[in-house]
Amino acid sequence: TVVDQIAGKVAELCGHDEGGVEEPLSSFGLTSISVAELGAFIRMQFNYQVSALELMTTASSLSLAQDIIHGKKEVENDQAEADATEPGTAHLTAGLRIRRAPSAFANGPEDHFPKESSVGLSPAKDLVGC
Repeated sequence: TVVDQIAGKVAELCGHDEGGVEEPLSSFGLTSISVAELGAFIRMQFNYQVSALELMTTASSLSLAQDIIHGKKEVENDQAEADATEPGTAHLTAGLRIRRAPSAFANGPEDHFPKESSVGLSPAKDLVGC
């Protein structure tokens, strides 16, 4: 029924009566407005977030329904890999963000937070009048 609901909404938005559930949604002539409406429908109806890019390129009614029911394959594969590497610590790293190396072009912290002597300010003297 999930496939039928998605296919029905696509047909309503695009003005098509029928279409294959395995055909990419892009083949139905979705516009940016209809993609936004379809994304909102899926979010409200199934509590599932799907990107506009996915809706406009690779998604089909069937693939969306499978992702809604079974979850995204990438997420499952990533979790399986994490569990396989260190089974006892997978729950510890679930909420941690990955720290990336800073860009060679990024300003250092000293550019954003100059030392007191370089700006000529003394914290005790400047805060008295506040």
